[in-house]
Amino acid sequence: MKTNYLLIILFHFILLSSVAQTDSIPTVKNTQPSDTSKIMLGKTQIIIISNNEEETNTSDSLTIDDVNEEDDSDWAMVGIFNLGANGYLYNNQTQIPKQYQQMELDYSRSQSIGFDFMLRGVDLFKKRMYISPGIGFDWNKYHFKDKQQSISTQNDTLLFLSDSSITFEKYKLRTTYIQVPLLVGFRLGNLDKKVVNIQFGAIAGYNIGALTKEKYVVDGTKFKNKIRDDYNVNPFKLDAIARVSFGSFGLFGRYSFTSLFEESKAASVTPFSVGLTFGSL
Repeated sequence: MKTNYLLIILFHFILLSSVAQTDSIPTVKNTQPSDTSKIMLGKTQIIIISNNEEETNTSDSLTIDDVNEEDDSDWAMVGIFNLGANGYLYNNQTQIPKQYQQMELDYSRSQSIGFDFMLRGVDLFKKRMYISPGIGFDWNKYHFKDKQQSISTQNDTLLFLSDSSITFEKYKLRTTYIQVPLLVGFRLGNLDKKVVNIQFGAIAGYNIGALTKEKYVVDGTKFKNKIRDDYNVNPFKLDAIARVSFGSFGLFGRYSFTSLFEESKAASVTPFSVGLTFGSL
């Protein structure tokens, strides 16, 4: 619950130039036109009212309500959370050639985590077909299969280094992206009840950080290191995504059209992820 309120405060600060800093929910009595924004976080509805007229004495307001039914407004914002397995393909195959075997991943530990704020959907056809833009973040964790290797960059080349004296308990590359998804969706079933949502679309992303985390023991001494570098990660990516959900639960699949690493600086591998999605448009 504390996390929800932190997100609420953050987005209210971004959307409005001033916020009513009170513990109670203000009541606005104003006949002048106002802009209203709504954000859904599960069953919590956030209503942000911004007054347009300079002459009014009323301030902007933030209202937080717990609702039993989700707001079906086209302009309501919905939080979508994705959790899945993460990996990459070489020439559209999961099997890595012998010359790049050091890049093999431990898929049991490689993960993809994403969170997006999406418009519920701009109606295209009788609430059945809609388009939904949004903004969010995506984190990708790549755990390598070889527990005695690490990665580094030298002369604009990604290097895989092996050290037989060290066996890593944990070694991973993590990338972080800010992303802009754009989905086209279809609602199947009774619109007054839970529906099946099918969505297809594209996600444009920009890399805002890469790092490696390592954990190992030498002569009984534990070491934990976090090293930030660009690791020749491609700064831009463009992915295709498909989602199928019933109510607030579903499945997603995502495939990148761009290589994980910059051209000629590492083997050309294209990321993918599959997993569970939570939230409903």
